[in-house]
Order: sequence, then structure tokens, then C-alpha cells
Amino acid sequence: MVASCADAPAASESEARPATVVSITVVGAGAVRVPALNSTCYGTCSFPVAPGTTIRLDVAGDIPASFAGWSGACAGTGACDLVVRERVSVAAAFAPSPNG
Repeated sequence: MVASCADAPAASESEARPATVVSITVVGAGAVRVPALNSTCYGTCSFPVAPGTTIRLDVAGDIPASFAGWSGACAGTGACDLVVRERVSVAAAFAPSPNG
């Protein structure tokens, strides 16, 4: 067992920075692409990234819904670039497509 005090971190804690978590929730019939991870999120996804990492989230192009916008750590309707310093949550809302 390794123990440490607040003012004296264990050596492994000071050498390695633990991953931070990005959580994505997709509301509606859409999907969010995470190009840096070569991944697409449908529904709810979480993934670890190193603190200080910049990731881009964008809307998958082959979806049967219209993108309504981001909430949480992102805002607006364009691509979202995040510099991840702590745990973050993002939601992407989709409305039914007027064409289908």
C-alpha cells in the first residue's frame, strides 16, 4: 500500500499525470465524432485523455437528424474544441430531420 500526504505526493503521482475523463451524451438520433480518437459516439460515451489535451468534437455527417446544439462544456452549433484540464461533460442535442 502506498500512502501520501497532501503536501508530499508519492513519487509515482508526481511523475505521471492521471487521465481525465470526457463524457459525451447524445440526445436524439444523432452522433458525435471524436476524430483524435477515430471514434463516433451514439448515446453515451466516456473516454480518458491526458490533462492538457485538445480534442475536437463534431457532428457525424451521416445522421437522420438535424443538429440543435451543444450544452455543457461546449456551446453553439459548430465544431467544439476542448482543452481538457479536468473532467468534462458535453451534450449534443439532435432534432428529427425535416426531410425524413
